[in-house]
Amino acid sequence: TFLFNQAREKTNSSFTNLNPKFDAFFQLSLEQPLLRGFGNSVFKRDLRMAGEAQKGQYQELKNRMALMVLDLEMAYWDLVHTRMAMTVRREGLQLARDLVRMNLVKLKAGTIAELEILSARSDVANRESDVIAAESAIAAAEENLRMIMTGSAVKAAGEKNLIPIDTIDRYLDFTPPSMEEAIRLARLNNPEIARFEHLLKRHRIDIKYHKNRLLPELNLNLSYWTTGVSGDEIIYEGSGFDRKPVNIIHHSMLRSIEDALKGIYSSWNIRLSLKIPLLFREEKANVARVKLELNRLNLQMETVQQRISREIVQYLREIQNYRKRLKALEITSR
Repeated sequence: TFLFNQAREKTNSSFTNLNPKFDAFFQLSLEQPLLRGFGNSVFKRDLRMAGEAQKGQYQELKNRMALMVLDLEMAYWDLVHTRMAMTVRREGLQLARDLVRMNLVKLKAGTIAELEILSARSDVANRESDVIAAESAIAAAEENLRMIMTGSAVKAAGEKNLIPIDTIDRYLDFTPPSMEEAIRLARLNNPEIARFEHLLKRHRIDIKYHKNRLLPELNLNLSYWTTGVSGDEIIYEGSGFDRKPVNIIHHSMLRSIEDALKGIYSSWNIRLSLKIPLLFREEKANVARVKLELNRLNLQMETVQQRISREIVQYLREIQNYRKRLKALEITSR
């Protein structure tokens, strides 16, 4: 702490030698905590808390952006799936129509009953209904994708249909990572775990601060000060009540400041102060509260990690099952 004081004093007393009188005072004080309030856990607590809060907000932004990208990808692949389903259903409709034509030929030849024709035509009607449903699904998927991309589900005049360039077949040869690597990557990139990590860091910073508050207050105080005096010096003749001023020597206010800066009249002081509270009730309650919250967050993060591990195991198992089914279908179709 730096303190500067300049005073001017004027009196009508005949017993003063300086009138007006100028007093200059400079003081430099330093107070350093040695126990309670000492260290970066105290001085940088607010800065670190703000930094972790900023990282948490940035992670929340990344999470929102990731969800937007996920919605876009799901809408895109939904459109891919509906278009592939349309292709399959059109092929099924064509096969049903071919069967009707073949049965008509067989009916003329007398090799089948007319009931077979009715059954084949019923199948054509069902296939046509499936194609209409597939067309409706494509329109809905396209509107959903357009809504995410442009903010409007309505197709503008002259705008073409959204036709994806990908097919699911090109990703059938995808090789998933090992279970350990998949779990590691999922935990590393999961936004919920990242949020818990930032919260845990903030509570660890907070608990160090509150533990420091349990220490006694031991402070080192250093002080150094200088003074300077000037003014109009009055020269008297005689003594007592009979003396009279005979001359005045003028000195400006700046002289008192110069004398103080030169340190002609200086002093210093060193002091140690110790303060020991008897109970620390509030500080102990704060430490217990932060520890409880820290344990709760650790349990929640462990729960999230376990859930992610179960989901990864389930997804990998589903991928393996789909591959086995595809191989079985390939063998059957040969």
